[in-house]
Amino acid sequence: MNKGLTFGVGLGIGTGVMYLLDPDRGKRRRALLRDKFVAATRKTGEGIETTARDLSKFHRRSRLQVLTRRRDDKPEGEKSWHGLRQTGSGC
Repeated sequence: MNKGLTFGVGLGIGTGVMYLLDPDRGKRRRALLRDKFVAATRKTGEGIETTARDLSKFHRRSRLQVLTRRRDDKPEGEKSWHGLRQTGSGC
């Protein structure tokens, strides 16, 4: 790794640790950081739930459209599996 990059990364980590472990204001900074992390975690979870629900609805609508097209594309007089299942007759 490049020496300058290594130095920069070490400097950044050291500054961050010093910032959070400051005896005067470190406790408040850590509490703010924790609160922001909790809020971000909650918001991410809500986003995942919303996306999963939307994808589920999209899948159901798409499946229904495909099944409807299959049923509607049958020529008149041709028995479809869908019709057999509804009437219960096997002939």
